Amino acid sequence: MDRGIENVNDQKTLELKLLTDPKNTRIMCSNDDLHQKNQSQWHIICGQLLKEREENPQLQLIYVDFTYCSYRLNQIIILPTTQKKNNVSAPQSLVTAPPERLKSDGSLNILLLGESGVGKSTFINAFVNYLKFDKLKAAEKNPVVLIPVSFAITIDDNFTEQVVKFEGNDTLSNEDHDNLGHSVTQHCKSYVLILKDGNDYGRKLRIIDTPGIGDTYGSGQDD
Repeated sequence: MDRGIENVNDQKTLELKLLTDPKNTRIMCSNDDLHQKNQSQWHIICGQLLKEREENPQLQLIYVDFTYCSYRLNQIIILPTTQKKNNVSAPQSLVTAPPERLKSDGSLNILLLGESGVGKSTFINAFVNYLKFDKLKAAEKNPVVLIPVSFAITIDDNFTEQVVKFEGNDTLSNEDHDNLGHSVTQHCKSYVLILKDGNDYGRKLRIIDTPGIGDTYGSGQDD
């Protein structure tokens, strides 16, 4: 059926020529080029149209192919048009509100990941002492041990191994120092610090400690 569509027609004229029942009709106007370049958008629009017809069984869905038409489409058009979303003219029922952005409390979050034994928990202890003390000697006299840690070092010319332990006040049994090859940290745990210097004064810093990757518990523990 010839609707008399011409290249000089504007979108409103196009709507008047194609639509006979705006209330119960949705017309999708596109062409092969637009379909090829906007396939993701195409499928989203089709899904929205089908959902609208589920809610209104009387709704007619019509596709008008402009591939071989003199009228040049610059975007996919849904008729009747009331509003634009993502450069697609669409009826109000197809326009969804943008998702709300997640609210942030302004905290800085640092997630520590790495193999077992690389020193993630030790790093947290060192960082806490760095924030608390201005001088290294002050930290050596009364160090803050946020997380109980132990590690082995070699001493003297015979490379004698000596275990260094720092006991702390962690009462949640989150550390296992007795099983060689197992991650010392047993569960994820976050530690919140308050920054007291510079432009970030008073800001929360949350460091998240995690069990080590590649320990000898095996895949059963991972599952």
